[in-house]
Amino acid sequence: MIIVTPRALRILSNVTIPSDFQIVLINPSTKEAINKLGNNLKISAYSPPEGVYFDGSLLLIFALAVGSVAIGSFWSGIVRYHLVSGSSMDATSSADRSSMYLPRKLSKEEVSVSLTPMMIVVFVFCMVNMLLLLYWFFDYLVYVIIGLFAFASATAVYQCLEPLFMKITPKCVWSYNESANRRSIVFRLNQIVLFTIACSLSVVWVVYRKESWAWILQDILGVAFSINMLRLIRLPNFKICTILLVVLFFYDIFFVFITPFFTKNGESIMVEVASGGHSDSSVGGSGKISEDEQLPMLLRVPHLGYHPFDACYTRHSLLGFGDILVPGLLVSFCHYIDLKMKTPFKIYWVSTLAAYALGLITTFVALFVMDMAQPALLYLVPFTVITVAIIALCRGELKLIWKENDTNKISSSDDSTDGVSPSYGTVDTSVDVEQGQAGNH
Repeated sequence: MIIVTPRALRILSNVTIPSDFQIVLINPSTKEAINKLGNNLKISAYSPPEGVYFDGSLLLIFALAVGSVAIGSFWSGIVRYHLVSGSSMDATSSADRSSMYLPRKLSKEEVSVSLTPMMIVVFVFCMVNMLLLLYWFFDYLVYVIIGLFAFASATAVYQCLEPLFMKITPKCVWSYNESANRRSIVFRLNQIVLFTIACSLSVVWVVYRKESWAWILQDILGVAFSINMLRLIRLPNFKICTILLVVLFFYDIFFVFITPFFTKNGESIMVEVASGGHSDSSVGGSGKISEDEQLPMLLRVPHLGYHPFDACYTRHSLLGFGDILVPGLLVSFCHYIDLKMKTPFKIYWVSTLAAYALGLITTFVALFVMDMAQPALLYLVPFTVITVAIIALCRGELKLIWKENDTNKISSSDDSTDGVSPSYGTVDTSVDVEQGQAGNH
């Protein structure tokens, strides 16, 4: 019997197939090629040997994820540091070497996202409901997610490239004066060009998202989206970071490992949603791709290594944006703490970023060994949170970062010598950051 299918065929464990009964799986393109050869054909079946095959796409997924966290957290830390210090410098004219990463008017931007533990619980509750809605009404909601991703990613590409684009392109300004209202509208040609590029990338991806090469555009947009989200979202202290990561730690485990016991087909809700309602796809791992719609909120890379099943259907390695953004928020906070406390060698940021990389490697090893979907936060959260806690305990700063407050004044660089962190005991808490009354740096 020959079965034509664009993806892997799952045979239930309670189904018995006679040993002399052969099933051959081919994809639709192979079927078309066979039909063109005529009717008098002799077809030989090939049974791929069982074995261990290394997937090179995991290396690219690893580079994209770690790179996104590194760039996004580095940028976030610099912006937040200057915001809290009361800086209102013009990033396009400042001589500071970090000015290219800053918005033009820092004093008007929000200092941080004020979150409480109850708000985190509400946020996770909304995530649970959204995941369940996608599981039950995927065929309808997937287009809403695609539209939102296209808009958000185009905005992210523009905002991520704007600082660099403004520096390397010549300034060409066109102004329009409205004499009646005495207003002047200024158009910058390089901004219009960048806006066109960002929108074009997003539109091309939407139109050709089912093509075999569309994963390249999706990953470019996804990396820009992740970096921009890390730049914009800033958690206030280590306490909030820990609560958020721990709650999502159990959320990820439940929807990957526990929900298969409650679904009819024995597949996890997380995997079903991530793979577009089809099995044999994994979060933080590998899966197939078909002509059906899939959620774009993940990095996707086709398998680069050799595997016999690649002749039957196209398989991809997947990593959800949550596995980048959730630990990335903690890494961003660590970079800000390094800048504020002037720690030697940016020990918090470097160590937590390395811990994230090790956690991601552990995720891939678990995927390789268990050959099943893995909740990446199961490994990423302990690696990152415990690393920060150990460093803070060794340096005697755990209580300080646990209830860190952005309204505290940042000590000037003259207050710290020989790379020793300035004491929080000398902080002037009466400074109004929003009015730009903090000390200059």
